[in-house]
Amino acid sequence: MICDGMRKYDKKLIGRSFARTLYSAEPKNNFSLWCWWQDDLAKIGKFLVDNSRKNDWLSSHVSLHKKIAGEAQAIASKIKQLNLSELSDNQLPLLYADFRIKTEKFNALSMEIDALDLVLEEELKDAISSTFVAKREQNEVYTIITTPSELSAPKKEELMFYRLALTLKETKKYDERLADKILSDLWWTELNWRAGDGKTLQSIKKGADNIFKEAKDIPRHIRQLKNYPDEIKALKKKYLQNKDIVLLNNIFEEYAFLHELRKETQMKTSFSLYLIFEEISKRFGISVNGLEVYSPDELILLLEKDRKISDEEIARRLQCSTLFINNNKVLFKLGEDAIKLKTFEQSKESDVLRDFSGLPASLGKAVGKVKIALSAADALKKIKKGDILVTGMTMPDFVPVMKKAAAIITNEGGATCHAAIISREFNIPCIVGTKIATKVLKDGMLVEVNANHGVVKIVKNL
Repeated sequence: MICDGMRKYDKKLIGRSFARTLYSAEPKNNFSLWCWWQDDLAKIGKFLVDNSRKNDWLSSHVSLHKKIAGEAQAIASKIKQLNLSELSDNQLPLLYADFRIKTEKFNALSMEIDALDLVLEEELKDAISSTFVAKREQNEVYTIITTPSELSAPKKEELMFYRLALTLKETKKYDERLADKILSDLWWTELNWRAGDGKTLQSIKKGADNIFKEAKDIPRHIRQLKNYPDEIKALKKKYLQNKDIVLLNNIFEEYAFLHELRKETQMKTSFSLYLIFEEISKRFGISVNGLEVYSPDELILLLEKDRKISDEEIARRLQCSTLFINNNKVLFKLGEDAIKLKTFEQSKESDVLRDFSGLPASLGKAVGKVKIALSAADALKKIKKGDILVTGMTMPDFVPVMKKAAAIITNEGGATCHAAIISREFNIPCIVGTKIATKVLKDGMLVEVNANHGVVKIVKNL
């Protein structure tokens, strides 16, 4: 749906279109890869930053994001509440078609965030370096400016859980209204691209129990969380010394909010898509894994005309599927041909690197053993306290593992990405946007993460 949405709606909604996109998936290996071209990202990012300097344009564009995301969340919520088994064979395809349109529009618009990140980072660095002399101070200013002044969803969740634990401590009872609010507002934070189970009242109460048993000073922690936004605003005020930094900070704050909105909408729509997959699976006898490799058009044909993909075709797609869009021309490869196309587009120089760099997202240094995790489930199994978490990108369900890591390194992301925001809030050294971390690094390597300068150095190879 993401590729389909970008092809259909990105120019209309963003104002500029992505000329080239590469997506490759190996479902059997739980691996996927997104690629955009630097010139595309730079062109779209420049367009967005230049226009965002105009307050009226930025305000209007943020409103458009809210509208499109709101429509996608509304249809996702409808699907979550329905008993899909009660829908007729005519109603189910209509529901899916409506969900598809709203989700594809959301996907097309939200992809602009990655392009804006790239240009916003560079313009922020330029504005800061021209205002502050010392390199260390420049890094500190950058980190502060790129820390949102509002709590992220994980921090809001943490605050609510601590309040629930405090009530439990004082009254020996759960605050049922607060527990219901956590479930209502934040049920989605443990989901991932393959949906997951979400929160339950039982898991929420268990979380409060753990805080009650382990936390040393619950009231103090609540005060720290409540005061956090004001403290960040005060730190920012100290460094907002010229008009350009003020404007760029305003753009960052708005897009940090949009990044949070994107994660929430992605998780909710993914959850509802899998509910549809489960219902289609029952009706047509096709596994959910098999349905994952159907295109949106093929799903419509399946629902309306019972047109199935062959088992052999599904097997090839599960091995590897690579989609390359170049100026609206689509090249689709399967199996070994898909792997060759993906490999051709990836860098071939990274195997000889001893160090590499990315964007300093959260300052600090750490040395530790690499643990590569391409999913939160993988990370939960592998990461121990003090390890270096290396991943493509983080999602909301990564947060418990991120808290244990000595440092975080990602392939993707920029100033407003999930890993950057969460690592700053939890004071964990973090480098994002390396592009090659999961390819260069291997489990067990000893690495030094210098997030003050955005450099990863391999201390001891395997």
